[in-house]
Amino acid sequence: MQMSSNIPEYVLADIISCLLVLLALWRPRMPKTAMGVLFISAAMVNLHIALHHPPAYLDFADSTTFWLYQRLIHDYFSRHASGFMLGIAGLQCLAGLFMADRQHTGFIGLAGTAMLLLAIVPLAAGAVYPSSVLTSLACVIVLYRENVSSAAPLNHVHKSHR
Repeated sequence: MQMSSNIPEYVLADIISCLLVLLALWRPRMPKTAMGVLFISAAMVNLHIALHHPPAYLDFADSTTFWLYQRLIHDYFSRHASGFMLGIAGLQCLAGLFMADRQHTGFIGLAGTAMLLLAIVPLAAGAVYPSSVLTSLACVIVLYRENVSSAAPLNHVHKSHR
């Protein structure tokens, strides 16, 4: 991966991630909705690439300095790129849809998004680092803000079982 050719995209991703963190501190629902839309959009892009150009994902091995990720990408992932990326696209789509739910699954969507973003951090430039860390931070802030205001992450579930 040639980072120098993608500098405008990296800067834009970092700016958006910083805005998501600031919005999470100010109005938590706005970044939650935005991240849901971003994750569903990313799922559609990954779905298209997984079905039509799966070898494109092998370039991520060049962006990581973490030996385990390099080995996984060059070895097992290279033989099953479409399957892995279809699974990741499915998880991204579910996380985005869950974030749209204001009651039952929003918590799961935010937590899943934070974990997915942190899992790709070792891809460095391939994961648009530090954008993935900042967006994960925005998820954690929204989780905290929503749960502090509701006193419990699944408060409504507990009441309905009484």
